[in-house]
Amino acid sequence: MLYRSRVSALAASRNWLAIDTDAGIDDAVALCMALKLSSVRPLSCSKGGVSGDDTIAAPPEVKLLTCVGGNVPVRQVQKNVHKCIAACKSDGCLPLDPEVCVGADHTFASITGDGDPVQHVHATEFHGHDGLGDVVGHQQGLCDIPVVAPDHDDGCAADALVRLAQKSSCEDDVRLTLLALGPLTNVALAIQRSDGAIVDVVDELVIMGGCGNGRGNVTRVAEFNIYSDPKVKTEDCLRGIPV
Repeated sequence: MLYRSRVSALAASRNWLAIDTDAGIDDAVALCMALKLSSVRPLSCSKGGVSGDDTIAAPPEVKLLTCVGGNVPVRQVQKNVHKCIAACKSDGCLPLDPEVCVGADHTFASITGDGDPVQHVHATEFHGHDGLGDVVGHQQGLCDIPVVAPDHDDGCAADALVRLAQKSSCEDDVRLTLLALGPLTNVALAIQRSDGAIVDVVDELVIMGGCGNGRGNVTRVAEFNIYSDPKVKTEDCLRGIPV
């Protein structure tokens, strides 16, 4: 059974971050920002300004990158994630490679047997066939990065999220944030495979999805990430995590 009291951002001496992504152009920017932030040393501050006294929130440690089909198929997502890692390593800003795991390329309902196999909707008309605008040749060495297939495919991402939650549950000073930049399929699968246990361990789930103003970018009222796997958003399994 996974359980620990939730940790606030300021109380945590370590902020662990897992990013689930479908690695389009916007996700790539977010990935690179997070990876570079992970190499920043925490500042200290006091009422009088920056000093050596009260430590403010520690920068995030990117522990895990999970790939989900969305803007492009999941294997292309995997390549794009490795390109982001390589870009951050090229200027020495990434001392350690985060774990990368491939996840779902089909909807939650089709994976769990509640529907016919249906791939996620893609957005190549916005992000290009490679998900990064089909721009080639602008950075030496990043276009043909060899990607070694992981030991596990569809199950790898969900299982890795559960493992990270288990590890964080043993650490009293760790705050675990899950940042979901694509369809929520991997997140729902992880919650299901842990029998809902990681709901009590994840301190925060940040979702890039939905349209509170009712103006969609796929249909008149639907946002892409939710539209790609709409059943997940209404699943009871997502309830209980601070979103």
